[in-house]
Amino acid sequence: MYSITGLAALRMGVGVSLLCAPKLVLTTIFPFLLPYTGPVAVATRMLGCRDIALAALFYTHHTRRRTTTTTTTVMDDHENREKSNIQLKQALTAGIITDSLDVIGYLWCFGEGMLALEGLPYLIGPAVGMLGLGLYGYYHRSR
Repeated sequence: MYSITGLAALRMGVGVSLLCAPKLVLTTIFPFLLPYTGPVAVATRMLGCRDIALAALFYTHHTRRRTTTTTTTVMDDHENREKSNIQLKQALTAGIITDSLDVIGYLWCFGEGMLALEGLPYLIGPAVGMLGLGLYGYYHRSR
């Protein structure tokens, strides 16, 4: 349960920082990775928007599961939990696919020579971390 909340909060923080302050993030955290140009700013803001959308998806499905009315019967409550669990797993699957494609894209850029070896861990590391949290949340929901 906490892994999904943490994943949502982490994605929201990253997304907001990339959307609102791409130059600050790129020049502070990744100063040697990419020069700050117009196309880089656009791509960074797009990445931020994607992370905000995924964070909202995780958080809404996670909190919806916890908000049940007290007038529901035991059967309705069980059905609502199952439905919410399926929706949350679908949201986690979207995040897992997104993070997997991020890793593949970064490796592809590295293979084509568009990304230096020094910058590769700074991009793949967070993507693999988010992927791990998503897989852990999915596994935890599957039990």
